[in-house]
Amino acid sequence: MKIDGIDSRPPGTAAGAANAPVDARKATVGEDTVAPRGEAIAITADGQALNDAAERIRATPEVDQNLINAVKQALEKGEYTVDATRVAEKILSFEETL
Repeated sequence: MKIDGIDSRPPGTAAGAANAPVDARKATVGEDTVAPRGEAIAITADGQALNDAAERIRATPEVDQNLINAVKQALEKGEYTVDATRVAEKILSFEETL
């Protein structure tokens, strides 16, 4: 990079220079990331946690936007009543799973 005509890189390290740093990695893409057929692979704990989270997301029911809109309208009109006993039971059952 040149600033005011001065190149801040050490001499000979500019792109294309004979003594420029060289990347010794293979020039293939994806080849080293695929396990050969029949070869066992290990999944890290983080990878397994991601798989578990993805499975929980897939198991989560879809959101019913029509139901949400109906509840919002009922709340706005003051027509929606909350069963406090049912809410308390749900909270307790949730706490028991933790």
